[in-house]
Amino acid sequence: MRIEVYTDGSCYPNPGPWGGWGVVISAPDSVILACGRTAPGFGSVMMSTKDNKEKRMLTTNNRQELMGILMGLRLLEAGHNVRIRSDSEWALRSISGQYRASANIDLLDQIKAEIKRLGSARCKFLHVKGHAGDPYNELTDRLAGTGLAALEVVENGKWMGKSVSVVGISPIAKFGGAEYLYRADSHMFATYHHTIRYSFH
Repeated sequence: MRIEVYTDGSCYPNPGPWGGWGVVISAPDSVILACGRTAPGFGSVMMSTKDNKEKRMLTTNNRQELMGILMGLRLLEAGHNVRIRSDSEWALRSISGQYRASANIDLLDQIKAEIKRLGSARCKFLHVKGHAGDPYNELTDRLAGTGLAALEVVENGKWMGKSVSVVGISPIAKFGGAEYLYRADSHMFATYHHTIRYSFH
């Protein structure tokens, strides 16, 4: 079975203390809508402010694009052929090695580990033009920007004729060096590195 994964990320201002990411995972009969927030200390890194007057825990648009890809991959069980679509050419070229990244190495390393887990031959990355009318790309953009408020598009548990599962992932607390996340769909806590994965049949 082939799974289509659309991802997006946003940060305003850029850089800024808060960011968001959105993921739409599409299987033949169902779709998973996922989104989350990056907060100071959760997915952000220490960097200089725009005026270079101080250092703060901040994130960027580029980091959020990578967060969307990373979390989309983490939500999947191995064993499927996966096509990951992003409107960020920078993110895709950084993952493929076409761009030599000097920042966000932590996220790129985690993405590479997920690709290895899923099977590199089964993962194909594709660019989709942003804001060009693709409904999946438009929805990931809204999930990244407004989070679960974007779910107004869901009617009677369906979107684009497919049954919908919703995942809201939010940072809760840091304890013992692990970042704990809350999974709104299952009312369970999971560590940042061990989210509950979905399998399609």
